Amino acid sequence: MSEALRSVTMMIAEQLGEADAKPLDTIYSALEVLGVMRVQNLLAEAFAIEAQGGMTFGERRRTVGGVFFRHLKENVTRAELRKLRKRRMQLTSSRYTAPQTAAAA
Repeated sequence: MSEALRSVTMMIAEQLGEADAKPLDTIYSALEVLGVMRVQNLLAEAFAIEAQGGMTFGERRRTVGGVFFRHLKENVTRAELRKLRKRRMQLTSSRYTAPQTAAAA
């Protein structure tokens, strides 16, 4: 993982109030696939949506994080979405894979 992207990921996650692994992986993946500027633009648009009353999910109102992730999903191509999901799964599986140890001789 790039330290620069990790730093931007944490900054965005803090703004969105997200701390769990899956949202962090999604943010990091978006930064890798879409680039920092595009993700920051989507973030600004999510905050603008929130300022105008936000989004609802049924009768419930989405959190600002929920607005961002929904807006992200709605503003990428299918190919980009596939890349995002693939990269997020790679990040998730690498976190849960046990480290390989050298076989005893």
